[in-house]
Amino acid sequence: MQWPHHAILALAVFGAALTASGVGQEPEPASAAAVETPAESGETEKVVETIADAEHAKQLNTCREGILDAAARDVDRRRWAELLLGYSSDQANALIVELLAPTQRAEVSKTVCEAMIAAAHRNPARLVPAFVDPLLELLGAVDPGLRQTAAQAISEFPRDGLAARLAAIAEDDGAAMPKRLAAIDALSKNTHRRDVVQQLIALLGSSSQEVLAEVMSSLEQASPEAPGQDVAQWRRWWDDNERLSDEQWLEAQLRLYRQHSRRVAASFEAFRAESQREVDSSIAQMRSLQSELYRALPPEQRRTKLIEWLASPLAVVKLTALGLIKSRIADEGKAPTGEVLAVLLELLNDGSAVQRRESLLIVQNVNDPVVVDAVLSRLEVESLPSMRLAVLTALGRMRDAAAIPALVAELRTSADASYVQEAAVSLGMIAERMEDKTALDPAKVPLQERFDASAVDDIALRAALLSAMAGVADRGFAPAFAEAVESDDSRLLQPAILGLRVLGDRSKMLRIRDLTANADPPVRLAAIAAVAELGRDAEDLQSLLTRLNPSIEPNALAREAAWGGFSDYMARRPVSERIDAAKRLRETPELESRYLGELADTLVATGGEPLDLERVRDGLARVFVAQGKHAAGAGQLRLLFQQQVDRQADSAGTVGVRWLEAALRADPPVDVGEVIIRIVTSTVSDAVRGRVIDAVVRYADAPTVAADLSRTRVLLSEFRTIPAEGWPPQWSALIQKLAARVQDSQPTP
Repeated sequence: MQWPHHAILALAVFGAALTASGVGQEPEPASAAAVETPAESGETEKVVETIADAEHAKQLNTCREGILDAAARDVDRRRWAELLLGYSSDQANALIVELLAPTQRAEVSKTVCEAMIAAAHRNPARLVPAFVDPLLELLGAVDPGLRQTAAQAISEFPRDGLAARLAAIAEDDGAAMPKRLAAIDALSKNTHRRDVVQQLIALLGSSSQEVLAEVMSSLEQASPEAPGQDVAQWRRWWDDNERLSDEQWLEAQLRLYRQHSRRVAASFEAFRAESQREVDSSIAQMRSLQSELYRALPPEQRRTKLIEWLASPLAVVKLTALGLIKSRIADEGKAPTGEVLAVLLELLNDGSAVQRRESLLIVQNVNDPVVVDAVLSRLEVESLPSMRLAVLTALGRMRDAAAIPALVAELRTSADASYVQEAAVSLGMIAERMEDKTALDPAKVPLQERFDASAVDDIALRAALLSAMAGVADRGFAPAFAEAVESDDSRLLQPAILGLRVLGDRSKMLRIRDLTANADPPVRLAAIAAVAELGRDAEDLQSLLTRLNPSIEPNALAREAAWGGFSDYMARRPVSERIDAAKRLRETPELESRYLGELADTLVATGGEPLDLERVRDGLARVFVAQGKHAAGAGQLRLLFQQQVDRQADSAGTVGVRWLEAALRADPPVDVGEVIIRIVTSTVSDAVRGRVIDAVVRYADAPTVAADLSRTRVLLSEFRTIPAEGWPPQWSALIQKLAARVQDSQPTP
């Protein structure tokens, strides 16, 4: 252990006193004891002084050796110099003067000058007059760095007459120019002082252009509107300022320093921004290289490399590794396991909040009880507010019931509303997926108490509590939901609507129907879902139908929700009502065909009544044909025709002709020959055959068809597949007319 010099000195004095008083020695007989004389007391003081001087000399010599050590680091040499400046004895001052001598190495003198600059701010009285002459001498040093540091050091001396001495050096034509310029540099550090500015103004009479340029550059620091390199203007400026009172001068200097401070701040901000850009660029390049290296590794080596990077002391390497893990989850859907997961869980306790957060963002997506336990453990010790909120959020995202006790505890005890809010949101997320709600029973009372105690204008907190209450779905929360659903704030409306919905509470159906037209899309979605689930009346159905119309409801998600609600609502009604409901979709043909198609599929799958299915297919065919979807219409009419043939319905022929017309108009025509054969062989009616011929002739003679040679060729080909037996001459004439039309279109040889 190395004792401070003042402690060593105190021990020496104390030891001398003990020796003089006989402590620790054999006591003399009382008769031999002598009373100490003044002469003996003086000798003791001399002994103590001698011991102290020797110890001080030893301390100073240690400082001297440390400063002069050629192998010493700059920081160590500086430490010794500052220790030396800590002594204020004549011996210490003499050693400082010695070390400032021009004969010393430049780094030695420079270190002492730097220690003086530091001491000037802590203890200005330490800069004694004995140091001035050596420093002035150093202004002529060969080393430019030493000259600059000496100028800075001497500018710290608040001595009267020093400005005049520096000016004398600057105007000395016999002195070396570097020394003269260094003297001006020393003056420039104190241009807030009028005596310094006066000396600089006097130097404007110099015949040296270098001196003049340096002087005017120094004076610019004293003037907000510097005249530049114009000597006459500088003199006029001084004439105006010389007449100022001391108070006026200081006010002017204060304004100048404020301007300078703003410029420095702007420059610093620009420098900081540029430095940040360079740092960001370097980090981006490093991350890119690290990512490329990772992808180039064989798959079996990647896990090892990730673990190595996650243990790196470099934050950028560790964060890049975390980013690679997140990318793998996003691209491949593979969550971390094994050693990688273990390291990530360790990083939840890392000293860096950034790394804790990044690790948390990864593990919160891992469905593992070990992860839940680790996150819960982090909640117990995390004190950083932003991270504590992130941990509460993660518990909700993991949707594990094991987190319920911790979240309930947060609701009960936390004094921070933001923590309560996040805990409530997470509790609601967990409750949303729970079928058995008994584990949520402990949350009922604290949720109600927190909601009752919350400020009416703290909407975010109240909305979060309502969301959790909706998840818990306790009947006791109904009054809170009923009150909140009357609010105009969308943040409250969503959970309030959901709460009433999960409770099956229809007491606010009128208000909920109104909210299906709310300006906020999420509120409309919530209201539509509630109407679909709770609706029983015609008004409920109408509110859903209204939201199906794109001209009324611009949000696609809301329209889809309304569609689902309408479908669910109708699924609870008798089939006849479900079929009739298609008429209410006439304004949206796409939905009408979708509805009828789904209804037809349901009737087929459930073995519904054939006549009901015929009605649905008939309506569906009409919608398709009206939309110009003739092929789809032909498909439905084919099924309908077969149903009616099977039950020998009189309307089968009519349906068959509709089927033929749809098949003819399809693009391209749909198996027209086969359709005709099926119709005439299934109905065995001359009247039907005549209607078939009339339909074909009417279609073939249409101007648009007659002008379409490609369609004419297809029709002719289809008609020729039909056996000619039993067909009237009109049929043969039609085929000949079509053949002639095709022949006439051929180019003449």
